Parts: sequence; C-alpha cells; structure tokens
Amino acid sequence: MSKKTKENITQALARLEGFIADRNFYEALQIYDFVFKRYNSDGEPEKADDIAKAGALVFIENNEFTNATTLAIQLIESLETRSEITDGERAMIKEITDAMTEKIGDNAKPLVDLLKVAVRWSAGGDASGRGGDPALNAALGAAHARRGHLADACRHYCHAAPADMPAYAALLRRYLALGYASEADAFAARAVLHLLALRRPEAATALAAALQGDGWSLGQPVWHAAAFLAALCGLEGPLERYQTAFKLAQDRYDASLRRDPELCKYVHKIGRTYFNVTPPEGAEENDLFSNIMKMLAS
Repeated sequence: MSKKTKENITQALARLEGFIADRNFYEALQIYDFVFKRYNSDGEPEKADDIAKAGALVFIENNEFTNATTLAIQLIESLETRSEITDGERAMIKEITDAMTEKIGDNAKPLVDLLKVAVRWSAGGDASGRGGDPALNAALGAAHARRGHLADACRHYCHAAPADMPAYAALLRRYLALGYASEADAFAARAVLHLLALRRPEAATALAAALQGDGWSLGQPVWHAAAFLAALCGLEGPLERYQTAFKLAQDRYDASLRRDPELCKYVHKIGRTYFNVTPPEGAEENDLFSNIMKMLAS
C-alpha cells in the first residue's frame, strides 16, 4: 500500500469517529465503504473484512439496520470471490447476523435480506439453503417466521441442525393454527418424511420427537408411518438389511399414504435412497402427473 493511500485511510477513519458521534450514519457508511474497498483493492482482505465487520456492528448497535445490511452484504460478496469458506469467515458472518437478530424488532426485513445472502454464500450459491450453514438457515427461518412468512420459514428450517427441530415443530404448530388443525397428522408426517427425503435422518428423528413432545395429538396411521420410517432410517449400519421392514411398513400404511401424493413421493424417494427399493411400476409417473395437476391448479 502506498504512503498516500495510508494517509487517505487514516484521514477517513479520523472523520469516521466524528460522523458516528454526530449520528451522521450516511457519511459514516461512505467512509466504511471507501476504506473497505481500498483495503481490498490493495490486497489486504483481512483488514477489509475487519473494517466491514466493525462497521456493521456499529450500525447494528445504533439501530441502523439497513446500513448494517448494506455493509455486511458487501463483505459477503467479497468472501464469495475467495476459493473456499473458512471457519473464521463463518464465525465473522454469524457474529454479525446474531447481533442483528438480537437487536432488530419484528419488522425484520433487513435481517432477512442479509441472511438470504449469507445462506446462499454458505451453500455455494444455492439460494434454497440446501447444503448451507445450518445455523444460518435456522436464523433465516426464524427471521421469516417473525415477519409471518411461515412457508419461507419452513423451507429453511428443513436445512437447520437437529438441535433446532423443536423450533421447527413450534413453527409447524403455528402453521396448523391457520386452518389445518384437522390435518395435523398428515401435516406432521409430511414434514418428517421431507427431511428423510433430503437425507437428513438425524433431523427427521429430532423433529418427530419434538412433534410428539409438543402437545400434538398425533395418532393416525399416516403419522405412525412417518415416525416409524424416521426411526428406521436413523438406525446404524447398512440400511439394506432393513429393506424387508421398509417394505412391510410401506404395505401396511399404503392406504393412508396414498391419500396424499406428496407423501407417496417422499416414501418412494426414501425407499430408493436408504433401502435400495425401487418404487412400484407406474408410481413415479403418478407422482409426475400429480405435480403437473398441482401446477395447473395454482
């Protein structure tokens, strides 16, 4: 870095303190932006990271959440240009998102905007969050729930850690209260089987336990099918040895599962994934037909 650049940064940081003291956060953001970009362009990414993180935390402390989000997203976009994600980078982003989660109110749009970018970054560009950081997915799920966007919240809790499944169960209970109470068993079964289809048996087992322990009155065959499959998929060792048990369960609960094409689709995928069981002839075509009909009806 040239002497002139160092002088410019020093002078900018000196002005920054005054802007913050005067609560002139617009000018403060311009300074943070200038210093961040200067450090990056001069090949000092660690210093750039530090100034962006510090700025985001200052803005959060002063309830300037939009400015904090702007700066934090710039930081994440810079991290996206690097070869791989480090534990230190994950911790840095989590520190920012945790601080905003604690401070922001129910109108959490800036937090949602930030977490969407953070989840996509942690998932290697996949906006759905699949394969992304479980803690960030849980935080985004909670932020969506605070804004009342329950479907979006569910989509990200699917990729959260098993320890976050009680929160997911509470979210599903809230969803049911919107008018699906009579379908509690199918609703709960669908959530558990979805996790199994995503190859997340530990999370599915944790969710099943949370649903059963959260005061839900679950006793219909369709729920028993989901709970049994969660337990079966959670067993250790080669699961092919439990192929017969899977087939017996599939036969026993066939009538209940067939009421919901989505459940059948999940069970067929679970059979292939865990037990090397090929779906019955025509089953996949029926799943495809059901999906097409849903699209036409929407």
